[in-house]
Amino acid sequence: MLEYFGRLFQDLKNFLSGKLGLQKANLGFEIITDDIDNFSMSGMIEPTFYNFGEHDVEVLHSVIKPGNKFFAGVVGMVMNNEVPIKFKGPVGSKRKLIVYYGSPVLECD
Repeated sequence: MLEYFGRLFQDLKNFLSGKLGLQKANLGFEIITDDIDNFSMSGMIEPTFYNFGEHDVEVLHSVIKPGNKFFAGVVGMVMNNEVPIKFKGPVGSKRKLIVYYGSPVLECD
């Protein structure tokens, strides 16, 4: 038990002093223009959906108004699930939802 708390204290000390180091990731994006029942967020870090269209969009049952965003991730975690995406405007209207996300780099220097 003492060893566990010693490591925990050392990790906290390293974190506060900025010595833990950063993880590498690439920035990616996807443009979505149609309804998707099961949009995969697998491998995405902190995905954020931006509505650049003319009408509301529902992502995971949360409404995103035009010009707004929806943060759909867990901070610092890689997502591994699917979400439904449903556009609310008529089919002929401008539909443009962009999801920006980090993608982990497995080989770090």
